[in-house]
Amino acid sequence: MSAQPKLRTFQRDATGLVREASTLDAFVYNVNFINIGIGAAFIALFYALDYPGASLPLGIVLVTLATIPTALVYAMFAAAMPRSGGDYVYVSRVLGPAWGMIGSWNWTLWNVLYAGTPAAYFGEYGLSQFFRVLGVYLHAGGLVRLGNWFSTPLGAFLAGSFLIIVFVGLFIRGLKTYMRVQNVLFALALMSVLVSIVVLASSDHAAFVAGFNRYAAALTGRQDVYQAIVRAAGPLVRPQPFSLRQTLVGMTWVYLVMGFNIASAYIGGEVKSARRSQLIAMPLGGLFAGAFMLVLVVLLLDVVGGGTLRAIAAANPATLGMASSPVYPELVGALSSNALVAGLIAFGFIFWTYTWLPGNMMIPSRNLLAYSIDHMMPAKLGEVHPRLHAPVFNMALIGALSIASTALFLFGHLPILSGIFGFVLSFFITSVAAVLFPLRMPEVFEASPVNWRVGRVPVISILGALSIVLTGFIEYFYLSAPDSGVGILVTPDKGAGVVTWDMFYVNVAVLVSGVVIYLVAKWVQRGRGIDVDLAFREIPPE
Repeated sequence: MSAQPKLRTFQRDATGLVREASTLDAFVYNVNFINIGIGAAFIALFYALDYPGASLPLGIVLVTLATIPTALVYAMFAAAMPRSGGDYVYVSRVLGPAWGMIGSWNWTLWNVLYAGTPAAYFGEYGLSQFFRVLGVYLHAGGLVRLGNWFSTPLGAFLAGSFLIIVFVGLFIRGLKTYMRVQNVLFALALMSVLVSIVVLASSDHAAFVAGFNRYAAALTGRQDVYQAIVRAAGPLVRPQPFSLRQTLVGMTWVYLVMGFNIASAYIGGEVKSARRSQLIAMPLGGLFAGAFMLVLVVLLLDVVGGGTLRAIAAANPATLGMASSPVYPELVGALSSNALVAGLIAFGFIFWTYTWLPGNMMIPSRNLLAYSIDHMMPAKLGEVHPRLHAPVFNMALIGALSIASTALFLFGHLPILSGIFGFVLSFFITSVAAVLFPLRMPEVFEASPVNWRVGRVPVISILGALSIVLTGFIEYFYLSAPDSGVGILVTPDKGAGVVTWDMFYVNVAVLVSGVVIYLVAKWVQRGRGIDVDLAFREIPPE
């Protein structure tokens, strides 16, 4: 009788990925996935408008501090189990494969769905403002019209699709190539923020009004645009009494960016000296981004004014001669009254508009690879090119899905905040795993570089418990926010219109779909004589 072939615990003995990302690369990758530029722009635009009475600086400080325990949980897990796939690896090994798929598949789907958002912003907020600023200062009406065209759904879709194709090409060339490009563009993006801070710090509100009117006059032919939008805004421009509730609920706009300083966990198998690098890159990335956003927003409130920011956000963009509402780079560019300075700010801001996109694409790619290694997905999705050290097929697939999600965002309907509620559910599950990690995997915990204790209590368990509480509060705020898309706890007396449960149900369905994936994979592999649960008793190969 012929011998039966030995069944492998994993799809193969090595991922094929190599450690090419340095500590600096991982730090920049995390700061980009937070996104200082878009964060400050949206806080000054939407947080200010939708939550009168909120203290924007206090909101930024509170969210920055609230995200640190979660970042440390992910960083410590990434140091203990330095593998690509992030929380899929941690949760599936600590809580079990079903929970691993629930939390991770949730992240995978939401990242694919949201890939279209930064791709659209590339045209809508990046190229549009850049060409409009150039057009005004160069007295070139064609450039102004080109800028406004990039704010249209078609213009934003074509620009975003092109950007996605470029990123697919970079990722296929290998992570090292991408990181080199990333760091150069990050320097340009940070330059934009620094120049904006200098311009704001050396100006005042009167200078802003004069500069804004000059800039808007070039677009509209009117000399009093500022006064017109302020009159139209009415009570919105008046100082608002401080509201702690508005500050807390409105923090959902801050968490949209600050909650995601954990991106490098998902490329854990490709980070050099991961046991040290991740502990630096994640928490420090959050503190770095939070500090810059805080300074920028405080200066905007001082120079532009909270009432003016609300008036601009509420104004019909057409009255400003624009196709979409201007965000802070265009406002600061107008204030500077200098073509070179305005051009540098607008140009550098382009490289903030899309910085979520690499993570939105890379995270699903690495998750699919991790699923494949564990027999949860077809082997094809886990193939890594032997020379490029990149999963070429699954990266091309993610690129195609990202273009589809760009179309969904621009031509369909995907509320920007509603999926963040879903992302945080995964943070919550991973935090539970952190509490139980030393109990469920004592040998791995003791052998890890993060086997720290306070007395007899593991530090990672303390941080996990704190993260559970904080992410629970964040979820409550999303359910209480009238503009979150999942504000099912909002009542009409608190400023909501018609509350729909649709996106809440979508979040629940996405979360539950993970266990369906697990059960289907287990059934299929059982028919092939493979017990998939065996893989989850071991840490996957590098």
